[in-house]
Amino acid sequence: AEGLNPISQQVGTDGSFCIDVPAPDNGVYAFRLTAHSRGVLSAATTVMTEKDGTAPTIPGARTCSGADPFGCGMQKEICDNNRDDDCNGVSDEKDPACSGCMSDYLEPNNDQSAPALEPGTYSALYLCPGESDYYGITVEEGDRIYLKVTFLHADGNIDAEILKPDGSVVAKGDSLDDDEIVSVTATEGGEYSARVFGSAGSATSSYGLFLSVTPGT
Repeated sequence: AEGLNPISQQVGTDGSFCIDVPAPDNGVYAFRLTAHSRGVLSAATTVMTEKDGTAPTIPGARTCSGADPFGCGMQKEICDNNRDDDCNGVSDEKDPACSGCMSDYLEPNNDQSAPALEPGTYSALYLCPGESDYYGITVEEGDRIYLKVTFLHADGNIDAEILKPDGSVVAKGDSLDDDEIVSVTATEGGEYSARVFGSAGSATSSYGLFLSVTPGT
């Protein structure tokens, strides 16, 4: 589909494709479709479709707690409709898909499977709206973990927490001013994680990070 906010989807090996587009009201909708292959863009074709609110739902149709119909790609955020189309808790300009938020040099690190981070100082990191940054921390039992996240609260609040290998939170920094400091003694060896995240609805934030691991005695 073309326009200010186009939606794209890859065609399957059988030549079919599926795009999920929310239609808020009953009525007729017009879509302009183009195909792009090997650097060649086709002429646009107009497709008309009608929403019937009384029609049965598609079995397995995706909701924010469900699954996609077979062959249909994940929902994509539409940046100007005031809805959370991709079900990540934020919409429009606050969604990473629409915010233009840049990835930093430690991405991808958006879940607890992020690789271990060497202790040290890291700057010029970016936290995109609706996302969390994770950093693995390899420790032995009795090691002391110290984490400092530096940022300007006026540019957007950031919180931090430390998680055990099982994902449970063992320490948290959630002040309402600049910077967060979180420290904890590891009660078991393994891969702990630091999670850095913003408040709900916050804008893109830049931050720095200092991590140290002191061996236990």
